[in-house]
Amino acid sequence: MYQVNPLLAKLLAKENLTVQHGNYKTAWFDVKNRVLGLPIWKDLGKDVYDLLVGHEVGHALYTPLEGLHSSNEEIKGCPRTYINVVEDARIERKIRESYPGLIRTFKSGYKDLYASGLFGENHNFDTLKLIDKINLKSKLVELIDVPFNDEELELYYETLNTQTFSDVCVVVKKILAYQQDLDESEEKDSNNKQSLPTNEGDDGDTGHDDQEASDSDESDSDSDDTDLDNKSDAQEGESTPTEFDLTDDDEDGTLSSVSITPKTPEHNPIDEEISETDELFRLNEDKLLDVDEFGEQTLFIDDYNKSEIDQIVIPYAKLAESRAKRVDETNNRWKLLEDHYEIRAACKTYLKGVKKSVQPAVKEFEMKKAAYQWQRASSAKTGSINVDKLYSYKYEDDIFSRVTQMADAKNHGLMLLIDYSGSMYDIIGNVVQQTLHMVSFCKAVNIPFSVYCFTTGHDNVRVRDNAMHTDDIKMCELISSDLNKSDYEEAMYQLSLRCYSAGLVDTENKNIGLRVHNFNYRAYTSRYEEFGSTPLNQALLVANQLVKKFVNKHSVQKMNFVTITDGDANRVQTYRYGQESNAMPINTGTYKRAASVKLQVGNKIIDSGLGRDLTEALLDNLRKTYNANTMGFFIAERSSDFNYRCHGAVLAKTTNREWIDPMTTRKLTAKEYNKNKCVEFNNVFGYDTYYMVKGGKGALNTESDEFNPSTNKSIGNDFKKFSKSKKTNKVLMQKIGAAVA
Repeated sequence: MYQVNPLLAKLLAKENLTVQHGNYKTAWFDVKNRVLGLPIWKDLGKDVYDLLVGHEVGHALYTPLEGLHSSNEEIKGCPRTYINVVEDARIERKIRESYPGLIRTFKSGYKDLYASGLFGENHNFDTLKLIDKINLKSKLVELIDVPFNDEELELYYETLNTQTFSDVCVVVKKILAYQQDLDESEEKDSNNKQSLPTNEGDDGDTGHDDQEASDSDESDSDSDDTDLDNKSDAQEGESTPTEFDLTDDDEDGTLSSVSITPKTPEHNPIDEEISETDELFRLNEDKLLDVDEFGEQTLFIDDYNKSEIDQIVIPYAKLAESRAKRVDETNNRWKLLEDHYEIRAACKTYLKGVKKSVQPAVKEFEMKKAAYQWQRASSAKTGSINVDKLYSYKYEDDIFSRVTQMADAKNHGLMLLIDYSGSMYDIIGNVVQQTLHMVSFCKAVNIPFSVYCFTTGHDNVRVRDNAMHTDDIKMCELISSDLNKSDYEEAMYQLSLRCYSAGLVDTENKNIGLRVHNFNYRAYTSRYEEFGSTPLNQALLVANQLVKKFVNKHSVQKMNFVTITDGDANRVQTYRYGQESNAMPINTGTYKRAASVKLQVGNKIIDSGLGRDLTEALLDNLRKTYNANTMGFFIAERSSDFNYRCHGAVLAKTTNREWIDPMTTRKLTAKEYNKNKCVEFNNVFGYDTYYMVKGGKGALNTESDEFNPSTNKSIGNDFKKFSKSKKTNKVLMQKIGAAVA
């Protein structure tokens, strides 16, 4: 499908126009709020897309509300389809004058639309109304030869030269008057031909033979029969002429193509006049829509805009303010408890230990970085003479000074999303403990980073029609390298409280069990940090814009994008609104499900299924758009979850998804897990690298780096265990560190 370009409409409009693609039957424009709604069209080529967008922008700029083809407002003496034709000619001329580059686009686009039969086929210009001839000629210009007499040609040029909508109405009335005079004249000519008498000479010569007289009698008889038939037909139809009306007859409330319905006799007969070519185009507009194999519109899900992102993402400053408010609401009860048990002092000591424990990884990173630079270093002449080599000028040409140029390592960046679903509650302390080590590592080696948690429960987010239903997602910025020193230290302390509440912060106080038991972590947290479910796909859609901003701010060349979850994403829905008669969204809170979707991400359209397929598509888009290295950590709460996910990854790696015995998978992964405290897969589930980790004390428990043998006799075995644990007890930091190094 041709990629939609919301910027095109904004640039053509020369204003901050809101462009909204969606599951609409036809384009619409909200004059008051400056919102342009565009349907998802088939891939009919760039010229057709640009033509349709340019046409709608022309209406947005120059057509008043009463002039839109969707308007129900009646203008006396002006049939709606006549207005459509003349107004289209006016706004298209004006948009082409503003952007001469659209002249060729309109010509090519209308050529394709006409060839597809949207305006009808095999037109007979001898019987075609003037309004239809003007419609075809104004759109196709030199691509079609339309015969005009002098009066018609003058009206055609008046149509092309209308400046205002008032001018349009004046020209419409002139065209209508001309057409009515022409119809009356043709009707009189037809009646005169039927009533002509036979020629009989005065000398008794009839001028015809008997056969001609007989034929004449039969003709008269046939004419009488025809008149009777016409009267009979008129009686059956109750003498009500067929008229046309603009109606909205779709169940979902979207603006439909023009439908034909009989009007009541009290309507002005002038409304009988229609432009057949305009009516045909409105009736055939659905042929432009992108549909599935069953003829139904493919479900379209729109990206979040800036306003919606601002509602979803909770920046650190807002998070800190909410935390402070929660403490105040508890009348400082837990603040006193913190002071009594010296929790802050204990966490401060713990964070010092974290900073110390990452130093070996920091040194290793710096050595790898230096090795990378020296391996790719180059030496070049400076053009200046090295006076220390002047003595050798007779037998050596190289007497110039040299400079060694070090290869610059790529500028890395890291963004981490942590699942705050309810099922993560028991292991969140271990996950945060790993995160603290990772953050300390990034801070030490000067890698920019941002850490967000994501979950549901945010009931204040409002999105537009056709946008992905947010599932009440909230994304809190837990910590970032952009924070100032005091905010950074406070953010680290707040994270360490998670570890403290899980009993992972060791202190000299022997009553740690009692302290943890009495410690109410919820009293310190913001309402935004309360646990919910796993809106991973929504988080990835938001992350696309967060990563864009992050990369541009820090000039990141190699982006590392990491997620930590314990399950698949929630099911995705699109939020659909009802439609008023003017095609504007109103909140009725209905939903629509589908097996496949077209999802707009930025200026791209992603074709995908739902569920895990959509997760893969979003991650693939992140990887391609930002040259990102995508890493996923699956934290299994139970061994059965671990084995099931490992088996799924093995099946995903097979060519034809052939069946593999789960026991075979378990044997293969058990050996690797025992060695590395995780199982690694490449290129599965949309991630470049995917790690399976067991929760609890397993690989997520960061043990002390100090060697404390239990007894002198067991010192050898204890040292082996200690050496092994140092390599495996910080899985998150090690894997990410290896990626950025």
